[in-house]
Amino acid sequence: MRVTIMYRNNYDGGDGWTYYPMTIEIGDNCPHCGGPRGEPRYHRQCEDGEWFDLQVWSNPCGHVDFYQSVYEEHKQRCQDVYQGVSG
Repeated sequence: MRVTIMYRNNYDGGDGWTYYPMTIEIGDNCPHCGGPRGEPRYHRQCEDGEWFDLQVWSNPCGHVDFYQSVYEEHKQRCQDVYQGVSG
């Protein structure tokens, strides 16, 4: 599924002051239990006085997906595709 999250450069070791919306691809299932993820919906979020349209969702299983963890999932999916791993 494709979602728009807030990327922060501290996800990759930066100082955290650089941030911007990023649309990424993640799996349809919860990485904790394998159940379905919730339906993404847009949510307006304010960062340092600037408003952004990001997506949030609630997984029916109750597990919470944090933006940093779904970003890491996206990075892993990109590496797998680059290396020819299907999944």
